[in-house]
Amino acid sequence: MLKIILVENIPPSSINPTSQETQEQDLRDLFTPFGPVSRVFLAKDKTNNTSKGFAFITFNEKKDAQKAIECVSGFGYDHLILKVEWAK
Repeated sequence: MLKIILVENIPPSSINPTSQETQEQDLRDLFTPFGPVSRVFLAKDKTNNTSKGFAFITFNEKKDAQKAIECVSGFGYDHLILKVEWAK
């Protein structure tokens, strides 16, 4: 059964113009150590293609998603603190 988590406070380039905008591969690299990631969806603005500040990460196993929530929620990422929880 697939398990989906919500990641919030992903920095858009407008927050820190000197940093490169977060890409789906960046999030995959961040979450893969907790278990196989089957899908990453980074929400982007349709007009300017910049990050809306949240993403959905899909894991194959619930235990891996739970481990990611416990370890990454509160993690500092490009001057922001990530909020990670179960997607509703």
